Amino acid sequence: MKWGFRLLALATCAGALTTISFGYGLWKQNHGRADYANRYDLNGNNYPAQAGYTYNFGKVGGFNALPPGVNAALALEAVQQASNKWSTWGAIAHDTTALGGVNTGMIRLRYDPTKPHGAATSGYNGTFSEIVFGQKASATVNWTADNFKWIMFHEMGHTLGLDDWYTDYVEEFVDHPVNSAAPPVKAASAYRDNVMNQYNATGNNYAQMPSTGVDNDEIAGLIWLWGSALRNSMIVTGNWDNAWNGQDGRDVLEHHGHRTAGWWTYLGSISPHPVGGTPIKPYVDLQFPGFTGDFEGESFGTGGGDNFEYVGHQGNSVHRFRINTVGFTGNFRLKVKSKYTTETRINAWVSDTTGGTDSFTLNPSLDGAVFLAPASHAKVYGPVPEPATILALATGLGLLIRKRRKSG
Repeated sequence: MKWGFRLLALATCAGALTTISFGYGLWKQNHGRADYANRYDLNGNNYPAQAGYTYNFGKVGGFNALPPGVNAALALEAVQQASNKWSTWGAIAHDTTALGGVNTGMIRLRYDPTKPHGAATSGYNGTFSEIVFGQKASATVNWTADNFKWIMFHEMGHTLGLDDWYTDYVEEFVDHPVNSAAPPVKAASAYRDNVMNQYNATGNNYAQMPSTGVDNDEIAGLIWLWGSALRNSMIVTGNWDNAWNGQDGRDVLEHHGHRTAGWWTYLGSISPHPVGGTPIKPYVDLQFPGFTGDFEGESFGTGGGDNFEYVGHQGNSVHRFRINTVGFTGNFRLKVKSKYTTETRINAWVSDTTGGTDSFTLNPSLDGAVFLAPASHAKVYGPVPEPATILALATGLGLLIRKRRKSG
């Protein structure tokens, strides 16, 4: 997923670049698995193709010299913990039995004594992606075991294509409040817990303990880019501009009906189900009141293309859209038109290659800030009938009637 989060580099954030503004969304080069490459029609370099569902980066290249306060054991532990945290969600792996040699590997570590503080990550240049550490964690805080491991965690997110989020963009995909104004209002609680945003809930005080981790925004990004480690499928609401913006990213277009003539765009990934079975044609069910009958769909992956079909109304305002390829895995974009423009959380179900279903019916908190468990997804967004009182009742009933399920 090439998230088009519109942002500028944060000078105070661990992963910010102080000399180069890498700009928007995800790294252009790190688009993810080879079978998703055509999703972006990339002109830049990308990681070498591999066979198999899980992408293995191999050993991380070791430091040329250790930063002050960091020993070899801590460096290895930081890489091991970071790899474990990211690989919990994305279908990626690293060989963490030991660090590789200096100047080896697709991902490399380097200490730069001329860099006063912080860390920065370069995009993949055709040979390697490099994480460079300075003399201190920040201008006033030395490296400690806690802040070093967290910053390694954050920077390895950059090597996977995730950028510094929530600085200056006009839209996001998972956490904005229900019935927000146009453009959506971002509640601080919706992103204060993201590792790609800041060190702890109060900001970037590296003298304190870290308190942020992988949240549902990062999870959606990893699944789009690399597939799901849990073989879960994924769907979010969003849209991207159709061209690079000159800063190695794509801008997000506001996707709500009142901004786009009633069209709503859903982005998702279909992952192979972990339980065997007879392959089927995957489908997406949207609880989408006001559906006009107009939709556009395209898929990117095994047998992808303009192969969506509308199956029909399933009852309770649910409409089914099917990818007309048996056993399809990969990414998809589905645009659906509604006569309504009000924004709220809606129900969505993605059925994978063997009939397993990932449902997005959980409302973990009022602002969507909490990701409760690996099997729980924040709800996506869509239009519903006005007035808001009818909306609230319908949403509440939907939560009671259809809870998240996994079958197949």
